[in-house]
Amino acid sequence: MAIKQALTEIFEAVGAPLFLFNRELEAVYLNKMAVDIFEVNSIDNICLECVGSDCLNVQTIDDLIQNNLLSNNQAICIRSKGLKKTITGNLSYLKKEELVLITLVNYLGLKNETPKAAEYIPPQMLPAIFSQIIDNSQTEFFMINDKGVILMANEIARKATGITLDKNTPVYLSHFNPSANEEWWNKQKTSTDSEARHIFETRHYQQNGTLYPVVVNMFKLAETQAPVYAYYCTNITDRYDIEETLLKESKINQNLAEISAELAKKQKLNYIQLLVRQYALEITNSSFAFIIYHDPDKRELKVSIYNDTNKNFDEEVRVIEKHISELYTGGENIDTHHDFIINSKSKFKIGDTTIDQLLPFKNMVMTGVFSNEQYMGLLLVAGRSTQYTETDAEHLNSLSNLFAVAINRAKANNQLSESLAQLELAMNVANMTLIDAAVNQNRLIINQSWCKILGIATIHGSEHITLTRLLRRIHPDDFQKLITQINEHRNSNSASFKINMRLRIKNNSYKWIMTTGSITALSEDGSINRIMGVAVDITEQINLNNEIIQSREEAVEANKAKSAFLARISHEFRTPLNAIIGFTDVLIGNAEAGMQMDYLKSIKKSGVNLLNLINDILDFSKLEANKMTLYLKPTDIVTIGIETSNLFIHALQAKDIKFKQEIEKSIPRSLLLDELHIRQVITNLLSNAVKFTDRGQITFSITHQPSKDETTTLIIRVTDTGIGIAEASKKKVFEDFSQQDNQDNRRYGGTGLGLGIVKRLVELMNGSIDLESKSGEGSTFTITLPDIQLAPYDPNSLDESPEIKTETHETKQSNTNPVNPQCCRDIMEALSPEWDTFKTRPSFKKVDGITHKIKEVNKKYQNAVIEEILRKMEHSVDSFDVETLATAINELDNYIKQPQRN
Repeated sequence: MAIKQALTEIFEAVGAPLFLFNRELEAVYLNKMAVDIFEVNSIDNICLECVGSDCLNVQTIDDLIQNNLLSNNQAICIRSKGLKKTITGNLSYLKKEELVLITLVNYLGLKNETPKAAEYIPPQMLPAIFSQIIDNSQTEFFMINDKGVILMANEIARKATGITLDKNTPVYLSHFNPSANEEWWNKQKTSTDSEARHIFETRHYQQNGTLYPVVVNMFKLAETQAPVYAYYCTNITDRYDIEETLLKESKINQNLAEISAELAKKQKLNYIQLLVRQYALEITNSSFAFIIYHDPDKRELKVSIYNDTNKNFDEEVRVIEKHISELYTGGENIDTHHDFIINSKSKFKIGDTTIDQLLPFKNMVMTGVFSNEQYMGLLLVAGRSTQYTETDAEHLNSLSNLFAVAINRAKANNQLSESLAQLELAMNVANMTLIDAAVNQNRLIINQSWCKILGIATIHGSEHITLTRLLRRIHPDDFQKLITQINEHRNSNSASFKINMRLRIKNNSYKWIMTTGSITALSEDGSINRIMGVAVDITEQINLNNEIIQSREEAVEANKAKSAFLARISHEFRTPLNAIIGFTDVLIGNAEAGMQMDYLKSIKKSGVNLLNLINDILDFSKLEANKMTLYLKPTDIVTIGIETSNLFIHALQAKDIKFKQEIEKSIPRSLLLDELHIRQVITNLLSNAVKFTDRGQITFSITHQPSKDETTTLIIRVTDTGIGIAEASKKKVFEDFSQQDNQDNRRYGGTGLGLGIVKRLVELMNGSIDLESKSGEGSTFTITLPDIQLAPYDPNSLDESPEIKTETHETKQSNTNPVNPQCCRDIMEALSPEWDTFKTRPSFKKVDGITHKIKEVNKKYQNAVIEEILRKMEHSVDSFDVETLATAINELDNYIKQPQRN
């Protein structure tokens, strides 16, 4: 407005008549000299009629532009109320405003008055005056070239942005406008060129480096050779502050309105207090808040805390809670606590301590919560960096008043709201409907949503449907069941009847409906007048149950097929593998050291690993199919322990590992056990210990804890100094097909089934297995088999226990079966000379002859080790197990040659 007024004053002071015409070349402004020349009182009906030496008629600005008439010293014809005057003047086009400015040149002859020089401003002074007006305006003004260089800036613009213009150092718009990169500037220029006037908002840097918002009015100057843009800026910080304040107030009012709306919908005080607390935090921009209020229904104080600070104030809040509770029970006057407590001006004391001392916040605000003029509690917020104001307190008080309304309403409507909530939950969540059947009137009331699902329209003008229409929708197989249930209910005086039935819906499919009802009215003749109840859609549940049953049956069948396949294929694999391993042993016995021997050993190792894998898979499939059966019989656990450990003597010697065996002498020698599986468990544990131990010692012990009855608890423990098991892998190693993380599987091999099978076998025996281990320090596996029955036995009939076959091994168990040198010599003599040929080229055909000779010799000595070896040899013939035969031959050869080595 200041610039407009100043320009008006300039136009009036210019010493020449001035005319402004709009786009249709109608006069919109004449200065005083122009009015005097035309002797008119208004600008109505003044128009530009023709221009140029040819007196070309013109109607719009476009005519002037197209005919190049916008120039100086043009003949101009202006008409006013039928009068026409021809003058000479200069025409200028104000493109931005779409105006034509005409300055008369030969105006002195048009009226016989000579203006006083002091009363007019010569036209040549306009630029200087214009520059002064721009500098003295309160608007930032810049003139900017096409490259974004500041050509001119008025004083207020220079002060606001802190720029200094220097001919030698160009100043760019980007120096104080962080957005003014090349892309942004080109965009603004394009908009200005296309719109003539481009208005937009941006931000400028002040001298202190802070940003402030401005609105820019940008247009292109027409009378310049190179593109120059005028860039007017108005600081709109105050507008932003006002808008922010208005938005904040609007948000607060919106929050209060939302709470009011929620209060109209929600009846639970617990939910409402959370809502009030949340809005209190948002409205006041606080980081700490709590509400203490008296629940009128439960007659107790409730506390809700929100704490986004680094300190816990639970204890302080409990002190406040206790204080308010005492005020309630003591009946003291607490009306004084209704006053606002703002920042540190607290009058609320707990003893001699004010609440702002108890809660050491620099700034806080609190207000009381009243219901029907009864003090119900308080609402407090704190933790804001700036001080709270009376406005904050008023907003908080508005929230407390809304909360008080909720408390008062909850006190009056609690029972009703709970009933409605339960009904709504039953109707919507459980997909159920109430049933009200007036049988004698053939009328039924159900939920409208169910009417839509069933495709049954209600009777016109009511919420009812005809009962017979629904009955026709019941599946024929279920209709008679429904009638039977209702009659049984009536005749038995039971509380209700219940039936699952199928109901046809509008797409002709059926839904399963569980209906529970009761007869509420009978006629005088005993017929049913009214039935009320509830119906629930259980279609998904029925379908899910059917799918579960089908899936389970499919899974059981698939598991059976898998187990059968594994068992069959495992048996098919083992026979040729045993032959491969056995004949490999034969070749190893005849091969010379070198590459061929290495190849044979690799073949044997691979075959053994594959056989172990197949055995593990077979055992796993049996356990998984629950087809593993225990065969309990009198078993000597001592003998089994010693025999099993003897199998690893050569492996222990090869790795130079010390083996220590500890077997209690008091262990009963005849226990009801599954010999095969207890031997398998011990074998797996010892095998793992040997495999994962490279140095140190392995300790194998068997102990027991006898009971008063004819049972004992057997404890088998294997301890090694091997690689150990990490804490994170302790549970994993007992899972099927799982091994310890970061284990070198290429070195140690294995399927990850061994310990899983051991665990399942032990659990099958009603026992347990425990693991103690540290990575790098070794492991201890402890098997506990409780309640093992003692079996009758004849001590004189027991076989001699086999011995440990290496001098480097220790045992606490006395050696009851020492190597008998004479027995060994007799067996060697009986087998000579065919033994050397047989052990290098074994044949199943010769096994019977060999075992017969050994049995004849052993009748005299009754050596248990020899008998175990004979059992293995005979078993190898029955199963065509070459590996077992080779192992038995090797064990017999080592045993009978021990006296020679000693």
